[in-house]
Amino acid sequence: MTYTANYTVETTAKSFAIVAHLRHHGPTGVSELSDELGVPKSIVHNHVSTLRELGYVRKRDGAYRLSLQFLETGVAVRSQSALFHRMEHRVNAVARQFDAVAFLLERDGATGVVTHVADGGGVDAAFDLGERLEPTAAPLGVALLGELPVADRDAILNECDDDEPALDALDRTVFIDTPKGSSSPIAAVGVEVDGDVGSVGVQLPHGIGSDGEGEVRDTLTSLSVVPTPEGERRRSFATAKHSWLGE
Repeated sequence: MTYTANYTVETTAKSFAIVAHLRHHGPTGVSELSDELGVPKSIVHNHVSTLRELGYVRKRDGAYRLSLQFLETGVAVRSQSALFHRMEHRVNAVARQFDAVAFLLERDGATGVVTHVADGGGVDAAFDLGERLEPTAAPLGVALLGELPVADRDAILNECDDDEPALDALDRTVFIDTPKGSSSPIAAVGVEVDGDVGSVGVQLPHGIGSDGEGEVRDTLTSLSVVPTPEGERRRSFATAKHSWLGE
């Protein structure tokens, strides 16, 4: 699933390597960037100066940091998503209904990014806004896999070492499991709007019980119903041969 350009523009790659370093390490000086990236200080200075001129980097006390223009860009990207527009208010409604935290995950290449978190329960959320999730690492990712075209899904699973649990779960409309590092189970269902694929998840409150869990399942299942010109249709994973059937 990783794309390789026919011709990589090295200057562009260096600029984004600097951006990635500043993202992960915070404010950094030119000398440290040069040492970490193995690039001469003069070249690093040219890159950060250009990024600064364009408004993507700020300088304070001799160190460079990313500007809030990246946040502005991320919000703009999210606003262009049909999935976000259609599902944001529904995720909010689910959070209020169950007094719980609810999430919207959207596919981004071979992974997914949390594009919305609705806190209806006042508890610590299992995932943060903007967090990137591997497809088989959490219920949200597994549910997203179930909505992908066969070729895309198989290509992602072929790169995963732990794809068997995901394969076993793909025939469920709603997938419930406890992510690593969390004590709260999450119920999730795959959703697709106008070609944008993702999933909606609910962090189940402690003590919800089997009846409450069943209600969550029913609510999430209703979210998997998508409007089409012919009427409502729910897509569900049907066979081991990866064929989709309209119910």
